[in-house]
Amino acid sequence: MALKRLDWDSTFFGIDIATIENFETLTAEQLKKFDLVTFKVMTSDFDIVSKLHEYNFVPVEGELLFRKTVSVKYVPQIDNNLAIATENEIDEVANLAMESYQHSRFKKPWFSEEHRNQFYAEWAKKAVLGTFDDICIIYKAEEAVTGFITLRKIKNKLVIGLIAVSENYRGQGIAAALLDRANNFALENNCDEIQVATQLSNISAANLYIKNDYLLSESSIWFYK
Repeated sequence: MALKRLDWDSTFFGIDIATIENFETLTAEQLKKFDLVTFKVMTSDFDIVSKLHEYNFVPVEGELLFRKTVSVKYVPQIDNNLAIATENEIDEVANLAMESYQHSRFKKPWFSEEHRNQFYAEWAKKAVLGTFDDICIIYKAEEAVTGFITLRKIKNKLVIGLIAVSENYRGQGIAAALLDRANNFALENNCDEIQVATQLSNISAANLYIKNDYLLSESSIWFYK
């Protein structure tokens, strides 16, 4: 099959969504069977980009992938505001996720703001429960969750899924503290690399990773039809 239906995405968003698996057998008629077809392509893959344009796909958002070699220096957790999220904080984490991802490929006219916010809230909840990402680490101030980061181990690699800081607490080093804790988690779990992706439009996130010794390694573009 040229197209693969994305079952979870289709159920969650309430439309039939697919991605391309085989360009050689792809036809315009197959594309008409789905409400939305999405595909991420490396910016250097000009042949694929050209084929997508032939089928009238439109570029939606760029994606930057950052990598960092895990620092062998363990950062002592002297910040008592950091903790592993439990079900007691799940609603606070979800609410923070809902308000933190204006920079997203889940955008109008393909997705509503409500659907986008619900998507990130669901992701954050699953991280707290350990059913998608492995763990969610929170930063608390004034007895409230003011930041969080979700982590997932894949073989010897640690992947940051989400990271967010409440708007009123930005610029206070919370994101850097969460990234330091991610490095510690990587050391504790025998990972030698940390990866994190962000949207091309999210300049502040890109600068955060660069400031914390992450290197840009790949750039891609999401196309929709």
